[in-house]
Amino acid sequence: MSRNLVERQFKEAGIVYVATEHTGAYLDTLSAQYTQALRDRAAWLVSFFEPMTDRELDEYARSHIDRWGAEFEMESVLWLEDDV
Repeated sequence: MSRNLVERQFKEAGIVYVATEHTGAYLDTLSAQYTQALRDRAAWLVSFFEPMTDRELDEYARSHIDRWGAEFEMESVLWLEDDV
């Protein structure tokens, strides 16, 4: 966000982070093998999740959170607080 590559938007469903018009140009300057692999994974994520509605995405995340490990542990705690 400090380099204007990502923009935070406040939506009814929560906070959404989106690329800005500067993001593509910046990413084009990166050429390392790791960067290409990251781009490939990002493209797969978009193709997989883009067709889902917010509700479908929420249901998918809730049904898979136990498989993704501790990095999402606090997220599941926040969901529990929302459900109360």
